[in-house]
Amino acid sequence: MTLKSLHILFIQELSWLVICQISSSILEVGEDIISTSHHPFWIMFARSANSDSDYLRVNTYINIKLISLCFLLRKNIFNYCDINLVSFN
Repeated sequence: MTLKSLHILFIQELSWLVICQISSSILEVGEDIISTSHHPFWIMFARSANSDSDYLRVNTYINIKLISLCFLLRKNIFNYCDINLVSFN
């Protein structure tokens, strides 16, 4: 199996790193932007964090080949930090 044959990836226990710093009106050195991996050929879905210290533990990556489908992260049905529920139409 190769990455080209995959269409949906669910990844748990992601690494969260400082990916860049942006200028800030409060801090002279700037503010850290903390995030996880992004790729131009994959659309990332994750629930919203409840606080600054609440990092997401599961991300769903959907290949852009499926962009013609209508897909939703269904937090209204199930909203838990360790599970993503995605629907396709």
